[in-house]
Amino acid sequence: MGLIEEFLEKGILLSPKVKAKIKESEVNELLAKFDDKDVVLTERIFSLIKTDNVKVVNEYKKGDEIKRIRNFVDFYNERFEFLRDILKKKLNVEKITSINKLNNGDVTAIGMVKDKKEDGFALEDPTGSVFCISDKKILEDEVVAIKGKFEKKKLHEEKIFYPDIPLSKKVNTTKDNCPVLFTKKLSSHISQKYSYVPYIFTFESEPGISNKQKYGIVIKKGNVEKDNKRLELNLPFVVEAGDIRILVFEMEHMDDIKKKLNIDDEKKVVISLLKRRHLLPFVYMDNDPYLIKKIPDIIFFTGGKESFFLNYKGVSVISVSNEKSFLVNLKTRDFEEVK
Repeated sequence: MGLIEEFLEKGILLSPKVKAKIKESEVNELLAKFDDKDVVLTERIFSLIKTDNVKVVNEYKKGDEIKRIRNFVDFYNERFEFLRDILKKKLNVEKITSINKLNNGDVTAIGMVKDKKEDGFALEDPTGSVFCISDKKILEDEVVAIKGKFEKKKLHEEKIFYPDIPLSKKVNTTKDNCPVLFTKKLSSHISQKYSYVPYIFTFESEPGISNKQKYGIVIKKGNVEKDNKRLELNLPFVVEAGDIRILVFEMEHMDDIKKKLNIDDEKKVVISLLKRRHLLPFVYMDNDPYLIKKIPDIIFFTGGKESFFLNYKGVSVISVSNEKSFLVNLKTRDFEEVK
């Protein structure tokens, strides 16, 4: 029996291009991925069912050691050094002055924000601290560069520089079409409707889908529910799907951040945090999991009041609610709303 006839017996019509790609050793595996339904096996579907590799890059695990002052000092020093190096490269034409060597006149200093007050904040580096007079909204424990005038032992801020996502960041995509569903809650209806989707990222599933699964990924393998693979990971976590780096987390402090930054629009809040290269700078967590060291291609979160999709300097940001989900093609990074 020929390859075409073998697939036709299962109700599957092969396109000529797909027929040329199928290896004899793959036939049984491919046939097992389909129910007894009429289907045309196109290049798109073929690429989807061949894609089921997800690599877990990072998963948050709370430390159980007793915290000592040294732990906190090391924690903030590591954050400062990482973000300071980014700012130094960004301001390569500027002369950066250590805080203990500030002299009257025009200066640029890099430090961590501490002790916010109505008229400014303290800026600290390993050499010392200076009070910075500023009316800008800023977050404690973030690292910034301040350009301004130093006089009467105070730094008068004229401009603030953030580490930010570089404009040179490459927009990564997959070689083949690869739609991925991002949803807050996975229902039976959604699961069946998008059975062809290789990856579903979800924060929670209906009972019966995966025992009230939270914080995970469903890797779809055809239309048979029992064959689907599930990864349940602690938030925040980072995975790579088809070489696309995806950061997943729950924004537990959205209202607090809005108030601190005096921003109501949640899209602008997220962009503001990306500029800081930190999604939650004022909360201490072991290993600083919200510090953005390697820039993700996609950031997926819940916890806000708005659902949206936005692109910022090569990073796609997806916020979901119970009312709205998003289907994203990793090849084009285009999206469509799913309700």
